[in-house]
Parts: sequence; C-alpha cells; structure tokens
Amino acid sequence: MKYEAPQNIIDELQQMFERVAISKFEEVRSSFVTYREALDFVRRQSHEAKWARNLVHEVVWDYVYDMFIREMNEAPMTR
Repeated sequence: MKYEAPQNIIDELQQMFERVAISKFEEVRSSFVTYREALDFVRRQSHEAKWARNLVHEVVWDYVYDMFIREMNEAPMTR
C-alpha cells in the first residue's frame, strides 16, 4: 500500500524549504564580495553534505547554488 502525505503537509514542507534556502542565499550573499566566492562556498557546502549523506542539506545548498546562477544571469554586472 502506497502512502501519500496530505497536500497541506507537502505545502508546508515546500514553504519551509523555500524559507531555509532563501535565508541561506541571503546569508551567503551578504558574506561574499563576488559571485565566484559565493558559488565556491555553496558548492563546497553541497559537496560536504553529499559526503555526509545529508540529503536535505545537499538539496538546500544545490537550490541556493541555482539561485545564485539565476541571479547572475539576470543581473551579471551587479556583483
């Protein structure tokens, strides 16, 4: 028998994930001067999470990395 979580729980988890990712993004963004430094840091965090087999942290850091890439593509000259 397959278990499916109620939609409200899935929605809450999605919102929590997004809040954590945005928080990490802002934290990293304010800590580094260049995108290169920020991306290197985020990539290292994702790699460490992968080796620690911490799937949640790995996914969050991968999402933060994607957020930086999107921001760079939208406004490449701002940082």
